Amino acid sequence: MKNNYTKILIILIFCGVNSSFIPKIHRSYIKIQKLNKSLACLKKEKRELLDSINTCNDDIKKLKIEYYKEEIARNQLKMVKPGEQIYKVIK
Repeated sequence: MKNNYTKILIILIFCGVNSSFIPKIHRSYIKIQKLNKSLACLKKEKRELLDSINTCNDDIKKLKIEYYKEEIARNQLKMVKPGEQIYKVIK
């Protein structure tokens, strides 16, 4: 009889300990999932920023070439050389 009470007492203690830790473990698991999602988003943003930096660095390198300087001046700034005439194509 005493042996049965000790088994029941051990089982109750074990269940009590498990019931107090399982919710904490579950919350920790959810936090880890959220942090992993956040990390993935930050890694994606980092890749996009690095691509943007590389693009800007390429543009800076192009600005050292005279041809690209002239192309920017003509296309974006609408500049022309003295004596040139500009024609517009109307569709």
